[in-house]
Amino acid sequence: MQFRTRIEIKPFEQKIDHRSRILSLGSCFATSVAERLRRAKFDVTTSPTGILFNPESIAAAIERFDAISRSDRGSLPSAEDLCYGNGRYFSFDFHSDFSHSDANQALTQMREAVEAGAKAVTEADTIIITFGTAFVYRLRQNGEVVANCHKQPQANFVKEMLSVEEIAVRYKALINGILADKQIIFTLSPVRHLGDGLEQNSLSKSTARVAIDSIVRSCHNAHYFPSYEILVDE
Repeated sequence: MQFRTRIEIKPFEQKIDHRSRILSLGSCFATSVAERLRRAKFDVTTSPTGILFNPESIAAAIERFDAISRSDRGSLPSAEDLCYGNGRYFSFDFHSDFSHSDANQALTQMREAVEAGAKAVTEADTIIITFGTAFVYRLRQNGEVVANCHKQPQANFVKEMLSVEEIAVRYKALINGILADKQIIFTLSPVRHLGDGLEQNSLSKSTARVAIDSIVRSCHNAHYFPSYEILVDE
């Protein structure tokens, strides 16, 4: 007698092994998966600029890493990228782990992080991308999507949900372009974003999941691992 519903996992033609060089990007679930791989002695780099929840911020980080790997020094963080609040300097492109009371120290940490990301993107043969949510927060002053709100006033941001098409078009271009020689494994974080409410969380996860399906159907080097279904349904 079976007491759970088994999720059928389609075997990957190109499996990762201990010779693989892996870059894991995305939500806190991506960090947890990478840590398990690291304990199993896999060669894995985890989200160099910190946890990233939404698809747009993950894509922007990949593009930045790629640009720096091609010696585009203009893509390195600069003093103009820093903001100040709650006694710390920070960047909306980085997790709060990179904020600091000293501007120079914050900038040094950020530059080291993106240079590590550039190295990881160049050397990786497999990139694991984990979407946490389809919601994004945009700065009211310029409309740019932020990776982290850094506990700034809610009035500074506009919250919106990316569409399936926006996510799919963005990643198809990325995968068919600068990531064409990489194996891409998408996962969807099973961690609920309760701050959005259960209904909005479900809508967000569904949007991200349908977008991933569109991507993997169009890109031969993109695959989906059903971590969400395993944790939620199995």
